[in-house]
Amino acid sequence: MKEKKPTAENNISLSGIFGLLYPIFSVLFAFLMVAAAFNTFELALDVALYNILFTVPVFGLALMITRRLHVSAIITGLVSFLLFYIDQYIFSIRLTHIRISDFNLISQAVRVAGRYHPTWNTEITRRLVIILALSAVLILMYRLGKVKYNNLTMFFFGFVIFAASLVTILSGVIPNRGKEGFDFNTDAEARGLLYSWYCQAKGSAMRAPEGYSKEEAERILARYTPENGSGEDLNILVIMNESLADYSLIGTPRFDDPLPYIHSLVEGGEAFEGKLVVGVFGGGTANTEYAFLTGHSLAFLPEGVTPYLQYVDRQTENLASELGELGYDKTAIHPYFSEEWNRSQVYQFFGFDRFISGIDFGTTIIGNGKSATAKVPE
Repeated sequence: MKEKKPTAENNISLSGIFGLLYPIFSVLFAFLMVAAAFNTFELALDVALYNILFTVPVFGLALMITRRLHVSAIITGLVSFLLFYIDQYIFSIRLTHIRISDFNLISQAVRVAGRYHPTWNTEITRRLVIILALSAVLILMYRLGKVKYNNLTMFFFGFVIFAASLVTILSGVIPNRGKEGFDFNTDAEARGLLYSWYCQAKGSAMRAPEGYSKEEAERILARYTPENGSGEDLNILVIMNESLADYSLIGTPRFDDPLPYIHSLVEGGEAFEGKLVVGVFGGGTANTEYAFLTGHSLAFLPEGVTPYLQYVDRQTENLASELGELGYDKTAIHPYFSEEWNRSQVYQFFGFDRFISGIDFGTTIIGNGKSATAKVPE
């Protein structure tokens, strides 16, 4: 009995089936690479899917450009790994994951990146190896299957994926389950980095407080009239010292008074004191500056925002501009790099006449073992 040879019809059928399945394999492999990069296997199923969804536009855009399914999947995986690695690099420097507001600091990050060393560990290696292995399998499937698709068809397919995923993300149908407060790390690790960014973006939208109107604010202000001063010219110094601690506020210290001079001014009637509560702890100095200078409480702003980075993009009324109208000369001093928290631009919008940064002191500023030194310009 003779063995039946495979016919051309059978070959066409098998290749046709593989041609139909290959796009599914490509998308599936892309999702597996994303999941490996961000380790979404440890997240709840719905949250894991949300994180993967935010990378779908990358796949669609790559497909529109390359017209190759396997290339698009690999690009999606590598972009995901790059985001993961950058987040790990930032985490190694400041022990916090990247916030959505940090994207406003890209130019600053590039300037200061040279002061730090790249990070690498076994976890980074493991995720990269998984992505490269999946990429190799996908390339092998492409070579063995010898699949070919019309370029126009691939472009249209990529456009549909890109547009549909982008509309889904921007439409707001994805719920905001972020509970990010001071500890953003917990939120990012419980909900995934990409989904946490989405929750932050939705939560940072400015909304007027209930019952607020400009007319009502002006009506309230009209009740008050400025007090006439003594007519004397005064030097006004505002000092924000984060390391200053008055332990007498929590009881009688069991050691010598650490602030004898300040306490003597108050006891002698030369000064008065009070307790100040600020919405910042463990960093975020710029938010205390903003609240003090503008008088705007951060209680009315979305949680987790930094106004210096997101909202101060034009001339803004504040203490410095008000004093300027009274003829005062205004100088801002901060003993560190001027680019931090976008201060160099913000202080211009606030109306300061000059900004003296740490470099201008002519001293050395230390940053992770490296330093930058400059003299005051003559």
